[in-house]
Amino acid sequence: MDILKQAENTFKLVYPDKETCIFNGDSKAVKGDMVFASVQTLWKKEYLNDEYFSKDHFDYLVIDGAVIIGLN
Repeated sequence: MDILKQAENTFKLVYPDKETCIFNGDSKAVKGDMVFASVQTLWKKEYLNDEYFSKDHFDYLVIDGAVIIGLN
């Protein structure tokens, strides 16, 4: 199973009422209480802008090597 999906599934166990989404090479979903993103995709200049994420989009970022979890 993909590491993003593993992280998403774990957080869903703790926060079952929160909406989650994946932002990676295959999916560019940004609407969710928690956004699970790959570092390789999110750090690209084409995505780090207001078209995808405003400067205040996230309250918290949890970074774990290949996974970024944005909580808003």
